[in-house]
Amino acid sequence: MDVALVHAHFVEACSDFQVPATRAAAEQVLTEFRHTPQILPACQYILDNTESPMVQFQAAVAVSEIVIREFSAYQRQDLVNLKHFMLSYCLHRPRLPKYVRDQLLLAVATIMKRGFMDWSEEEREGMFTNVKELWDMQDGHGPLLASALSGGYIDQFSNMKSSIGFNWEFHHKCKVWFENHMLQRLFQHALQTLHNQCHNREYLTTPVPDILAETIVLAEKILHWEFDATSDQTALPGVAAPGSEKEDLDSDQIDIRRTFTLFPTSWRPLIGNRDVIWLFFSAYMLVQSDERLAHRLRQCLIQLSGQSPKFFENNQEAMNDYINAMVQGIVKCLNDISATATDANSIEEQGPQILGVIQVVRRLIENIPLILLSHQGDFYRLLNDVTKLTTICLRGTVEDVDQGWISEAFDECLATWVSLVMSLQSMEEPSHDTNTRLQQHEMETLQQYLKNFSFLIVENYIETRIEMSNASVLSDEEEVDGGMNDRELYGDQLTSIAVLARLDPSQSLRQLQHLASDRFARLKTLFSNGNEESERQMDIIHEHMHWILLVSGSILADAGEGEKPLIPNSLMQLSGMQPLQEDQVVNLSRTFLEVLQFLSNWSTNSLEASYCSPQVAETLIWFFERWSKSYLLIDEEDYGYVSPNIARIFGKPGSSEGEGLHIVDTLIEQIKANFVMWNAEKDVLTQVIRWLNTCGISRNLKNGFLMSDRFPGFIEFITQILEHLPEIVHNSLVQTIVSISSAASDGSVRDKYLGLIFGMVE
Repeated sequence: MDVALVHAHFVEACSDFQVPATRAAAEQVLTEFRHTPQILPACQYILDNTESPMVQFQAAVAVSEIVIREFSAYQRQDLVNLKHFMLSYCLHRPRLPKYVRDQLLLAVATIMKRGFMDWSEEEREGMFTNVKELWDMQDGHGPLLASALSGGYIDQFSNMKSSIGFNWEFHHKCKVWFENHMLQRLFQHALQTLHNQCHNREYLTTPVPDILAETIVLAEKILHWEFDATSDQTALPGVAAPGSEKEDLDSDQIDIRRTFTLFPTSWRPLIGNRDVIWLFFSAYMLVQSDERLAHRLRQCLIQLSGQSPKFFENNQEAMNDYINAMVQGIVKCLNDISATATDANSIEEQGPQILGVIQVVRRLIENIPLILLSHQGDFYRLLNDVTKLTTICLRGTVEDVDQGWISEAFDECLATWVSLVMSLQSMEEPSHDTNTRLQQHEMETLQQYLKNFSFLIVENYIETRIEMSNASVLSDEEEVDGGMNDRELYGDQLTSIAVLARLDPSQSLRQLQHLASDRFARLKTLFSNGNEESERQMDIIHEHMHWILLVSGSILADAGEGEKPLIPNSLMQLSGMQPLQEDQVVNLSRTFLEVLQFLSNWSTNSLEASYCSPQVAETLIWFFERWSKSYLLIDEEDYGYVSPNIARIFGKPGSSEGEGLHIVDTLIEQIKANFVMWNAEKDVLTQVIRWLNTCGISRNLKNGFLMSDRFPGFIEFITQILEHLPEIVHNSLVQTIVSISSAASDGSVRDKYLGLIFGMVE
C-alpha cells in the first residue's frame, strides 16, 4: 500500500468534505477509506504528516471505527503502540483543537474497551497509570490531557449501548470493572486539580483556564455515573442493552437533569466530605461569570445534595457535618441571588442560577430527615432565603422575563415547600418513628412558620394570576399553549398551592370569598348595563372568575382520579369550628353555585347569553365535577369527624337532615341548561359529560341522581337534544347516561330509562 498516495487522497477528501457541492462524494471516499482492510498504519501515517485539524479529526474518527470493527485483525502490540502514539501525539501538540484532541483520546479509550477481555489486569491498570503520569506532569498541559483522557474513558466505559452487536454482559463487565477500579481514583485526582485551580483565586481570568474547564467537565461526568452497585434496574444477560437515556455531558445544550446518582457507601469519604462539598461551592462562586461552567457545577451540587441517612449508615456526626456544609453553601448562593435579583432584567439574567440553586435546596429537603435539618443553626435562615426566592420567582412570572427559567424555578420552589410540609405532616402521624420526630415546641414553631409563609405565597399567587389575566386580556395576544388548557398547564402549581393553602385555610378562603363575591357582583352589574364599551371589562372579570374557580377548586377538593377523594381534614375541621352562617367552606361553595345558576339562566338567543364565557362555563363545570365527588351526599362513616354544617348542607337525608338532594336537583337543571347554551361548544360539552360520568362512577352521586324527581325528565331531555349536539360527544354521552340509568333499583323504571335511551340511539 502506498501510504503517501492514500494520505494525499484522504487530505483531498477532507478538503472536499467542507464544500457543500462536493461533500457527498467526499463522504463516500472517507467511508471507503474506513472500510479498507489493514488501514490503521495509514491512519497513523496521516496523523504524523498533517497539521490540518479536519484531517486529524477524520483520521481519529477512522481509528475508532476500525478498532471496533477489526480489532482481532491486528496484533495486540500494534494496537498498544497505536494507543501510545495517539497519547504522545496529543501530549506534544498542545495547540491541537479541543475537538481533535478529544476524538483522539476517545480513540484511545475505544482501544482499551474493545480489547477489554483480552487485556491482562496489569494492562487494564495501565489506563490509570497513563492518566496519573499525565497528572503528575508540571507543565500544565499534562494535567489537562489527564482530565480529557479520563473523560474519554468515562464516556466509553459508562456506555451500555452497542453498535457492533456486543451483548449486555460485555458492556456490564467493562462498566463494573471501571467502576470498582478506576472511577473513585479519577475523582480524587479531579478534586485535587480543582482545589489547585480554585485555591487562593478570587476572580476568574479570561479566558477561563482550560485545565479548570476540563476538570469541571470531568467531575460532572463522574458525579452522573450510574452506579451498578446501587442500581435497581435489571437486564437479561446475553442481550443488547437498551439505548442509554443519559444525556451527553459534553453537549453545548444547557438542560436540567432529572436523574440523580445513588452513590455506594464506599464513596462517603468523598461525597459526604465537608471539604469536598465546600470545594464545589467555592468553585461555583468562582465561575459564575461563565454560564457554561456555572451550569455544570450546579449539576454537580444537585448530585451532591441528596445523600440520605442510608448513605451515611446513620452516622450522626458525618450527617451533621454534611448537612451543615450544604446549608452554609446554599445560604451563600441564595444571599448572592437576593442581593442582585432586584428587577425584571436581573431576574432574567439569573434564571439558570435561580433554578439550579432551588433544585439543590429541594433535593436536600427531600432526602434529609427534617429533625436533622431543623437542628442546623442556619435552618430558618435558609427557609427565609427560600421564601424570598419564591417571591422573586413569582413576581418574575408577571414581569417581561424569560418564562422558561422563572416559571420552572417557581415550580421547583413550590415543590420544595410541599416536600417540607409533607415531611412535617408525616411526623404528626402516630406511626412515625419517635426517634426522628421533632419535639412538640419545635414542631409548633415550624408549623407556625409554614402557616405564615403559606398564606403569603397563596395570596401572592392569586394576586399574580389576577394581574396576569388583566395583562392577557388587555394585550389581545393569543397565548401559545399547545392545545392545553390552564388546568393542564398549571396543574402542578395549583396542586402545590392547595397543599400550602390547607395549612391555614381560613385566610386563603377569606381572600377567595372576597374575590369571588366582588367579581360576581361586578359581573351581574355588567350583565345589567352591558354595552360595547363594557365588553373589555367583562372579559377581564371572566378571566378573573376563571382563575378564582381554578384555585378554589384545587383547595376545596382533590382530583382523586379513580377513587373517592375525601374532604381535606383541615377544611373539615375549619367548617366544624364555625357557625353555619360564617362557615367559609360552605359559603364559598354556595357562592359558586349561585354563579353557576346565574350564568346558566339565559336563553340561547338572549343578549346576556352572548356575554357568557365558554371558558368560565367549562371551568365552573370542572369545579362542580371535582367538588361534588367530595362534598355532595358524603358518607359520614368515611370520616373520623364530620362538620355538622357540611353534613347538613351537602349531606344525605337522615340523622343529619342533609339537604344534598336539593342540590342534586339544582345541578341537574344546570346541566340541562348548559347543554342548551353551549350546544356548539365541544370543550364545554365534553366537560359536562365528564361531570356526568363522574356522577355515574360515584355511588353516592349516582344514587342521588336516581332518587331525584328531576332525573326522569333529564333522560327525556337528553333523548330530545342529542341530535342537536356535535356527533363527537354522542357516544360518551349515551354511555354515561346508560351507566347511571342501569343502576336503578326498580326494574320497571330501569327498563323505561333504557328504552328511552335505546330508542334515541335507533
